[in-house]
Amino acid sequence: MLYRFIVQNFRSFRDRNEISFYPKGQEPQSHVADASTQIPVLKTAVLYGPNASGKTKFIQAIDFARSIILGECNILSLANQCYKLDKDSINKPTLFVFEIKIEGNLFQYAFALDMKKSSVVEESLSVWNADDKAFNYIYSREQDNTIAETDIVTFNDDLIIDVDKAVFDVFKKEIEKTQETLALTVLAKVKSLSSTIGTYVKTVYKWFSDLVILFPSTRYNLLGAVRNGTEDANSVYKAYFKTFGIDIKEIALQKVSFEMLRVSSDMQADMKKELLQHDGHDAVAQLRGRNTDYLVRLNENKELEAFEVRFVHERNALKTSLSKTDESDGTMRLFDFIPLYAMLANESRVVLIDEIDRSMHTLLTRYLIEQFFKAAEGKNSQLICTTHDVMLLSENLFSNSEVWFVNKKDEVSTIYPLSKYDLSKLSSTNLERNYLLGRFEATPKF
Repeated sequence: MLYRFIVQNFRSFRDRNEISFYPKGQEPQSHVADASTQIPVLKTAVLYGPNASGKTKFIQAIDFARSIILGECNILSLANQCYKLDKDSINKPTLFVFEIKIEGNLFQYAFALDMKKSSVVEESLSVWNADDKAFNYIYSREQDNTIAETDIVTFNDDLIIDVDKAVFDVFKKEIEKTQETLALTVLAKVKSLSSTIGTYVKTVYKWFSDLVILFPSTRYNLLGAVRNGTEDANSVYKAYFKTFGIDIKEIALQKVSFEMLRVSSDMQADMKKELLQHDGHDAVAQLRGRNTDYLVRLNENKELEAFEVRFVHERNALKTSLSKTDESDGTMRLFDFIPLYAMLANESRVVLIDEIDRSMHTLLTRYLIEQFFKAAEGKNSQLICTTHDVMLLSENLFSNSEVWFVNKKDEVSTIYPLSKYDLSKLSSTNLERNYLLGRFEATPKF
């Protein structure tokens, strides 16, 4: 679970900003994970702020850092993401710090990037020692100012067994000469490390790999759910259709003329070649149109055939199937959430959602959050979201420690908690009203 996150000099976040998830008051028991331990963690955080304040950029900061860590993009290929509205920031490093709790251990992973030079400036991984009440380093890395394009990497020798020392020496030299790649990215892919360092590195890397981030433009690939037929997909979706009040009876595949897809002859040839290579292994190709989704298979004659994903509605025993374009934006948004809730019902996950209320009625958004608390009961799951829905501030859905604001002044974004305000001094206890009146700032200025 995410315990604390710090970002500095990323897009509109010029200065050091942090969000933390440790309980500060009397939170409901269902809102806290590991409440009886020394490191309890809040399960939710909700961020409010006006348009263009930096809420999305905050989620993007975590997504950007994750992409670098997982090696999904190379620093060399990235545009400069630093704060660009003053000369000093353009030449300063961009900093990311994650404190994450995994299986009882609290890790701190930090790295700084020089966006202008496309290089890693600093990097460190540490683990909390309860006896010392401090983070003990696992490895650290910093630039060697005496030798150009070289880093100094130091491992904690107490965590390395003898059989691994030679391996660490090899990777130490490799990392020191590779400034455009994080050490965590390199070490996590080494299968032969049996030392504690190897275990810690793989544990932290997997946390980032399992992190779920949804933006308004993110679309869950429904084609992946139905690629082996609709039975398994419906076993998951139908229960949630009923839960969320969606008038869809089931998902179906309807065969359509392949010619109507207007796929070029070259693309058809490539698809057929690829499917023939995997023939006998339930090979399926996926075509995602702007308005419709299709599955493509080979028939008995080794010819391409297509199936459209459709949604069956029923009234008075009359069934009809509708295409994706006939469904509302809100329904399609729920399609993004359903696999997420099915996942949370079975395992612990950390989930970030930008604009959770997008295309949703306020009561449905509230219900989604309440369902998260139910799904996360007894699990180390976490939901971090941005929203404009002020109705979520009413009726104590969130505790004061779980509400955060993002505001922008003079083109600089700042994140801060509701808990910094003395609510006893306000004339009303209604958070929704106080927020709209601007008493916590982070509201539009017309």
